[in-house]
Amino acid sequence: MPRANARTDLIYAAILAGDIATAEKFWQIQWDESSNTKAWTKWLISCRLAAARADMELSMGRVEEAVDWARKTIELCVPVRRLKYEIAGRTVLGRALLESGNKADALAELKLAVAQADRLGAPPLRWQAQAALARSYYATGDDNSAERAFAAASTVIQDVAAHLSAERSARFLAAEPIRAVLGGHSRG
Repeated sequence: MPRANARTDLIYAAILAGDIATAEKFWQIQWDESSNTKAWTKWLISCRLAAARADMELSMGRVEEAVDWARKTIELCVPVRRLKYEIAGRTVLGRALLESGNKADALAELKLAVAQADRLGAPPLRWQAQAALARSYYATGDDNSAERAFAAASTVIQDVAAHLSAERSARFLAAEPIRAVLGGHSRG
């Protein structure tokens, strides 16, 4: 279990760093090994890995595959009540649906992801879902709702930064995904 979790953390770190080749390599190893795990470990790791795969597929521009893996993530998570990864799956699903031109379904998934993330109270999920929702609102021409969603994402980010040491706060606020949310609420 510790190795599986560590490897899954490495996969997410590689995705965040844009190192999809490393993420894919370790994802395949862990996906294959997870089929042999027992009890709750199997569904926990499977949920995390499915969410990571959806994110990887979207990062590589494979929108249909991202939609499929995001839906698989949700299907794996709902029966075992892994809300954190269900939210991650819904957020990627919304982003992928938006990229495929399905704006109405994208908005619906992202609104649900935001509501679930707010209930769960996990800051990374909250700001990511809000930022994705904001971009979807921009895509539908609803600039006022987009600005409100970006403001909500920015508030979560600023709250997190306020509770970090000065050095960690600066590093956090300098990260590209954070700057994209804070820097003028870009439409992209």
